[in-house]
Amino acid sequence: SDGQAFPADTLVWTAGVRPHPLVAATGFPTDEAGRVLVDETMRVRGVDAAWAAGDCAAVPDLTRPGAVTPPTAQHALRQARRLARNLLAVMDGREPRPFRYRNKGQLVGLGRYKGVARVMGVRLRGFPAWFLHRSYHLAMMPTLNRKVRIAMDWTVGLLFPRDLAQLGSLQEPRLPLRRAAEASGPHDGEGARPGGESQEPQT
Repeated sequence: SDGQAFPADTLVWTAGVRPHPLVAATGFPTDEAGRVLVDETMRVRGVDAAWAAGDCAAVPDLTRPGAVTPPTAQHALRQARRLARNLLAVMDGREPRPFRYRNKGQLVGLGRYKGVARVMGVRLRGFPAWFLHRSYHLAMMPTLNRKVRIAMDWTVGLLFPRDLAQLGSLQEPRLPLRRAAEASGPHDGEGARPGGESQEPQT
């Protein structure tokens, strides 16, 4: 913002995860970060008929006493499954079960064929980390149809260079339409010119 420039081969931008402001408007109890306070079963504390999971919920991490689960996709997906089972259990008159999941590691893609990863204590970087990152996301995709389509698209991208596209219209997306309209001229209707003069066919 101040116009300062510096040379860099790789730029990594980081940002925190903050719950949506709507969470504070619900009236549910929240922690200092604005996340809904829930117990181990993901039931909102002090509210029997309300549940929360994902980035907007402070779900206790039973593998790290006193901590809450981080806002990652691997936690959110498994919280959703446990929450669905807990809701069914409560409707059937059974006790809900606590959410317990141990972090398997972190995967980060850093552009084309580059990445870093730490999985089960093993650190990777470069192409192996990038490939593992892509493989994990592909495995988490729902439906076989979508997985096959994504795998084919990624394979083509792996074997061939990227397509070049004209990006000039991004700044003015209506410009090509205006030029086309100006070139064709205004029309009042089919076969008519401005002023109501009909256009006779020529032989």
